[in-house]
Amino acid sequence: MKTSDVNGILTSAFEACARHRADAIAIIEPNLSGSPGSDRQLTFGALKRSADALATELAKYIHRPETIVGICLPNGIDFAMAMVAVMKAGGVCLAITPDQPIDRVASILCQTACSIIVSDDAIRPKLDEVYRDSLTIIDATAIAERCAPSTRCRHNRSLHCDQLAVVCLTSGTSGDFKAVMHSHRSLALRPRTGGLALDPKADRLFLASPLDSVIFVGELFRALSGGLSIVMYPPNRLVDVAVLACVIMRHRVSSIRFVPALLRLFLETPQSRQCNTLRSVVCSGESLPPDLVAAARRRLGAIVYSVYGTSETGGTTIKEHVETDSEDVADIVNIGKPSLNTVSVINRHGDPVAIGETGEIVVAGAIARGYLNRPGMTAAAFVPDSAGTGGRRYRTGDSGRFLANGDLVFLGRNDNQIQLYGHRIELDAIAAGLLTHPDILNAVVLASDSRAVQRSLKAFIVTADDVRLSVDAVKSHLRHCLPDVMVPAHIVFLEALPLNAAGKVDRRALAAGVV
Repeated sequence: MKTSDVNGILTSAFEACARHRADAIAIIEPNLSGSPGSDRQLTFGALKRSADALATELAKYIHRPETIVGICLPNGIDFAMAMVAVMKAGGVCLAITPDQPIDRVASILCQTACSIIVSDDAIRPKLDEVYRDSLTIIDATAIAERCAPSTRCRHNRSLHCDQLAVVCLTSGTSGDFKAVMHSHRSLALRPRTGGLALDPKADRLFLASPLDSVIFVGELFRALSGGLSIVMYPPNRLVDVAVLACVIMRHRVSSIRFVPALLRLFLETPQSRQCNTLRSVVCSGESLPPDLVAAARRRLGAIVYSVYGTSETGGTTIKEHVETDSEDVADIVNIGKPSLNTVSVINRHGDPVAIGETGEIVVAGAIARGYLNRPGMTAAAFVPDSAGTGGRRYRTGDSGRFLANGDLVFLGRNDNQIQLYGHRIELDAIAAGLLTHPDILNAVVLASDSRAVQRSLKAFIVTADDVRLSVDAVKSHLRHCLPDVMVPAHIVFLEALPLNAAGKVDRRALAAGVV
C-alpha cells in the first residue's frame, strides 16, 4: 500500500499494530445465547489477513477514488474486518444495518449512489430480492474463510489522508437523512475522547455504538491502532442489562460507553455490582445528571466521563466527573473543556461572545468535509473560520456558554433537534415521515423532558374525518421509512392541533396535555 501521509491514514496504525501484536486478541464477539466457550475471537494477525483478502477482491470493483461501499453486516468481527478492508481498497465505508426495512435501504443506496455492498449469505437474499441486477454483492465471510495464512493485500492503490474514509447517516429535517462525509485525516486527528488511557496488555474496550455512527468508527480504530482488545456487542441488546453485565464480567471489560438512560438501567440490575473490572465509564448522546454520576461511581468504582460532540465533529469536549465538582451539583449541563478541536461560542453575527454569555457553539479542527450531495446544506453548516486562516468551522445549532474555568455549558438546541439514546434526531423528520401516509393530514412530534429517566417520543396526529387508523398501523408505516429509534413510543389522535395566539401549533399545550 502506498500512502502520501502514513500518519493520516486510519488503517496504517492498525497495520503496524498487526505486525507487532499478531497473536494478540483483536476482537471478541460474544455468543449471547451460547456458552462462553462459543464466543468468536480473532487475533490482530488473522484480522489483517482477512481484511487483506477482502480488500484484494474489492479492488476489482473500485475503479475510482472515493467509491462508496455499503457494509450490510451485523455488529461483530465480520463488520470490523469489512470496514478495514474497504478503506485498504481505497473505498468509502457506508454502514447499512441489516435489520432496516428494505425501503429505507433502497433510499440509502439511491441517495449515496452506492452500487457495491459487502454482506454475507444470511443477508444476501434480502438484498437480491430487490437489487439483483443493480448491486455488486461481495460475501465477506466466504472470502475470509478462504484466505490462507500467507495472504497479503494484492493491490497497489494509493491512499491519501484527505480521501474520504466513511459516510455516517444522521437525521434530516425532510424525513430522509444526511450523509456526513469524514476523511481519513479528520478521523485520525480526532481526539480520542474515550476517557482513561488504556493498557493494550491488560485492558479491553467494550464497543456497542450504532454501526453507522462516527463514534463507532472512532472507537474501533482507537482500539485497532492502539493494540487494544475489543468486545463487540450488538446495540439492540444493550437493554438486556443482566446479559450485558455477564459479558462485561466474562471478558473483564475495562472501558464502556453508555447513553445516560442505559447507564441508569444498567446500574439498577444487581449484577452490575460484580462488574469490578470497569475502570472507565464514558457517557455521551444525552445530558448526564449529577445523581447518575454519583450512583455510577458508588456502584462501579469507575471514573466517569461525559463527552459532547456531533456526527460532524465527533468528540469535541470531555469532562472527568469527580466528587468535588461544584458545577455537577448545580442545575446546569457542564460538558467539560474542549479537547483537540477548537470550540467557540458566537453571536448571531458570527463574533465570539464574552465568557458567561450565551451563543451558538461552533467547532473547528477535525471536522467533517460536509454532507454528501448537499452543497447548500454544507455551505450553511460549514462556514469559513472568522480568523481568516482559510479553515472552516461547523455551526452545531447548539446553544451554550463558557464558564470562567474554561468549561463549556450546554444550554439546548436552537432548533427542533433532540438527543435520544445517543442519536441526534430531527423531530420534524418524524413528522414528515408521518405525513407521507395518505390518511394523515397533520402531525407534530414532541420529546419528553430530557431529565426523564427514559426519554421518549410522542406523536400527535390529525387524520381525515372518515378514517380510523390504529397505533400499530402508524408505527408500521414509519418503520418502512425511518429507523426504529425514530418511531414514537406514543401516538395520540386529535381532531385538530391546538394553535397559539400567533396561529402556530401550540407545542406547550400539547406537551402539557391541554388539548
